Amino acid sequence: HGYWVIRSKVNPDQKIFSGWYKHGNETKRCTYYDSGNPALKLRYLNDSVMRIRKYDTNGNLQYKGRALWLKNEKEMRYCWDGEFRFYDAHGRLIARVSYNKGEEQDIVQQ
Repeated sequence: HGYWVIRSKVNPDQKIFSGWYKHGNETKRCTYYDSGNPALKLRYLNDSVMRIRKYDTNGNLQYKGRALWLKNEKEMRYCWDGEFRFYDAHGRLIARVSYNKGEEQDIVQQ
């Protein structure tokens, strides 16, 4: 339980992960790092829905959207759900893609 920070064994000043856990599962807000920079930010809205923001190595937003945690007798996985927005290296919106439980529904090029 609680807030955790995981650091690189090679460079202890560099974070690899920071975030919250509850009963061994990520919760609230979690960030994964690449070379000490945020690469993936997750915000858990509840036990089965999270918002995702993925960044490139320069800190530019690559995409953002929502994911579902599907857990039943047949499967246990995360999948994209709803609208995802994709950006170029200059922060311009280049595409919007709609998903329904991981299945691509519609692509809108900007």
